[in-house]
Amino acid sequence: MQKKNIYINGRFLCQRITGVQRYAHEMIQALDTLSVNLESPYSFVIVVPKNAADLQLQHIQVKKIGWGISGYFWEQVILPFYVGKNLLLNFCNLAPMFKHYQLVTIHDASILDHPEWFKTIFVLWYKLVFAQLAKHVCSIITVSDFSRQRLCAHLPNLAKKTRVIAAAIGTQFVPQASAIIANVKRQYKIADNYFIYVGSLEPRKNLPKVIEAWSLVCNKLTNYQLLIVGAKGAVFSANTYSYNAPNVLFLDAVTDSELIALLSGAIALVYPSLYEGFGLPPLEAMACGTPVIVSNVASLPEVIGEDNAFFVNPNSSLEIANGFQFFAVEKAKRQLFKEKGLLRVQIFNWLNSAKNLLQQINKMV
Repeated sequence: MQKKNIYINGRFLCQRITGVQRYAHEMIQALDTLSVNLESPYSFVIVVPKNAADLQLQHIQVKKIGWGISGYFWEQVILPFYVGKNLLLNFCNLAPMFKHYQLVTIHDASILDHPEWFKTIFVLWYKLVFAQLAKHVCSIITVSDFSRQRLCAHLPNLAKKTRVIAAAIGTQFVPQASAIIANVKRQYKIADNYFIYVGSLEPRKNLPKVIEAWSLVCNKLTNYQLLIVGAKGAVFSANTYSYNAPNVLFLDAVTDSELIALLSGAIALVYPSLYEGFGLPPLEAMACGTPVIVSNVASLPEVIGEDNAFFVNPNSSLEIANGFQFFAVEKAKRQLFKEKGLLRVQIFNWLNSAKNLLQQINKMV
């Protein structure tokens, strides 16, 4: 019997990799691994623009379409025309507005809860798309109970359509050998002892408060450095980051292997985000054996687990500063949080997330 094709929106392969795009990459790799089950009644085809990056898959077919066209027009017009009446999976918030037979992953409601953090044109576009998806789409996935509650608060039509399937952590995020860590530190001229911040430089990530907190303790932690790893996105409101505190080093986006080494070598990750639909960086740090200083708001307590991190009020630079001081001084507690973190992350597995997604697909085909 001929298998039924299920199509995947591959527009994310034309975009810079942040948390949303990483989710899509990991979910597709997990679906590819699961596709070895030849008894499945359907097969996956990822449809991408002509200029998309190549993707190495063993079992999922990759189809390039669009005559060099990409972006929103490709997604809203060319993609649904090609897919026709078949099921379409979308992993990165957006999808063809008027297609009914599709599943869409919406990671959070930040653009609805806090439109002031984004450019006006971006807010207007997302509000339009979300409103249409709420009317037309037949299934929504989100990544936490917090995100589901916030999405349904703004779009009540989603309440019966939305299911939570947690994101997970890539298997490459594991503690690294000291020699690998030392090599990356040497390459970027990083101090022996450092704290690390990872994230795009957008308002909700709360970087100014991180630097403000660092300024409160850096004179006491003279042998420590604050490492900022991230890149500014184009869709966010303009922001400048000025600081007077010493021992702060900014790095643009680094490779995955470098990031894993930097996480593994840090005293702690500081992540006092004002808003997260899930929050991958803290889990990735924990998987690398690094404790985290993290916000006590939004989805983070739900995802991290209330006893597995040093939680802070993200609006309090003093509490964040206390986190720096705590992990610099309390080496035994640092080890305890490391062990708790390594245990916690075991529940987040991409193959399990993909299996849960397949269960939802089975209800739709």
